[in-house]
Amino acid sequence: MAHPTDKSQKDDQAAGQVVSLILDEATIPRQRAPIEQERRIAIANLLECNSLRVKGLCSGSYVAVVTIEASDTLGLHVRDEQGGHVCLSLPLGRLAALIKDYRIVCENYYQAMVDAPPSTIETLDEARRALHDDGAQMICNAFTPTADLDHETARGLLTLVTAILSRS
Repeated sequence: MAHPTDKSQKDDQAAGQVVSLILDEATIPRQRAPIEQERRIAIANLLECNSLRVKGLCSGSYVAVVTIEASDTLGLHVRDEQGGHVCLSLPLGRLAALIKDYRIVCENYYQAMVDAPPSTIETLDEARRALHDDGAQMICNAFTPTADLDHETARGLLTLVTAILSRS
């Protein structure tokens, strides 16, 4: 966990860490138990290891609230320890096709684990990872120039977005 900063000025150089992440229930409705479990796991994994540098906020510990805005945009409302606030916006339209393909590949991957030869499993796993990496890069690009996040944080955020958008 990042330690609170002693600086009184905003620090755009040091990375902070999201230590609390909340889904806004007014804009992200609860789903069936399996989807809620996916969401909890995605949040736990993201909180376990993340690095976020938000321009205009002090480094240190961040609290983030995730919303879905009316314009099909995911809002990541980030607050620092001094009360500073920045909303990072992620247009979901850009990710829709990728998430659809990712879900299909994941379904095929999990089915292949049951009865497919290792070569098929490896091929599907590579496709799954490639789509995950592409989505993570899309998230990084969408947050630039307001924020910088490392690749693993972006991958974790994509996992969370996929779970948030799950309907079944």
